[in-house]
Amino acid sequence: MEVKTKGVVLTQIKYGDTSLIVRIYTEQYGLQSYLLRGILKSGKGKLKAAYFLPLTQLDLTAVHRGKGLERIVDVRRDKNYSSLHTDIAKSSLSLLLVETLQNALKEDFKDLDFYRFLVHAADWLDANDRLGHFNIVFLLGLSRFLGIEPQNNYSEGSVFDLNEGVFIATENLNSCLSISTSFCLNQYLGIDFDGSLAIQSNKAQRMELMQSLLNYLEIHLENFYTPKSFAVLKDLYA
Repeated sequence: MEVKTKGVVLTQIKYGDTSLIVRIYTEQYGLQSYLLRGILKSGKGKLKAAYFLPLTQLDLTAVHRGKGLERIVDVRRDKNYSSLHTDIAKSSLSLLLVETLQNALKEDFKDLDFYRFLVHAADWLDANDRLGHFNIVFLLGLSRFLGIEPQNNYSEGSVFDLNEGVFIATENLNSCLSISTSFCLNQYLGIDFDGSLAIQSNKAQRMELMQSLLNYLEIHLENFYTPKSFAVLKDLYA
């Protein structure tokens, strides 16, 4: 069946010498995997490898059979970014984002509101230069769509229980965040990308919280693991 849909590129892997397998989160069909045969050959084909960089927004025509790898027959960029693929900090943040989604999302995941959230996140990352809070807000947003959002029940001096997803009065036998990191987490709950710019936190606090949120996903999502690109951000995250 031939379908038309918008989509956001997540990851690509090389298949053989000349082909790619790309995962795209589509507006109408959720997470899809496509085989792009011969795309790495020199030539004048409709499909270019440059269209499939992380977070590229596409308008695509594809053939969906409902099993295995699908096929793209035509594509164009739906949005041209100004800096997302050329700024080293933004491209590093986008790599962590798509690697996180690669681990977190299952092939049958489909949510139109999540698609809109992903598009908004990519647009915001491209348009803004104050990036220190970006991945924290994104990870919390992702947890909401996956049904594991931390409960917003903070009280002064409480700590966050990573296993139960709630703030508790005192530490127990579960993995808990420190009082200071718990307070930092509470500042971000219910905050969007713009709102996060008003939060007062330093690099060390944000890095600690980001690592804690990745640990949280590991606890609650089967087969999730911290992306390798997280280590790269330790020198860039501000």
